Amino acid sequence: MKKLLTALTLFTLLLGCKNRVPEYVIPPNDMVPLLVDMHIADGLLGEAKYRAKIAQLDTTNLYDAILERHGYTRQDLDTSFYYYTTDIDRFDAIYNDVLERLNERETILRQDRLQQDSLHRAIERQQAQ
Repeated sequence: MKKLLTALTLFTLLLGCKNRVPEYVIPPNDMVPLLVDMHIADGLLGEAKYRAKIAQLDTTNLYDAILERHGYTRQDLDTSFYYYTTDIDRFDAIYNDVLERLNERETILRQDRLQQDSLHRAIERQQAQ
């Protein structure tokens, strides 16, 4: 019975350690919002109306500002990317969360745009009467 309890405890500890990331790696709960912000910045750089405003900024500085806002450095990000690429399942899970959050934001923006368009049409109809 004692051996069974010891084996069970060891197995539980091993499973618990598997889910943890080393201290020098950005944890998934921090990595997801960081990557969301970086992808949004990339999207803004791709839009002509925003590109002109951001053109003065070097994208490296933009990414560094995002990293600083989240409390990390470029080295933290590079180290974390290296770590997560050695565990593709975990990296996949992180990016699935990133995509889910980006899709949620896109849905909200589309709904807001539809509401604004509806409001503008209603105002135009009212003014035409």
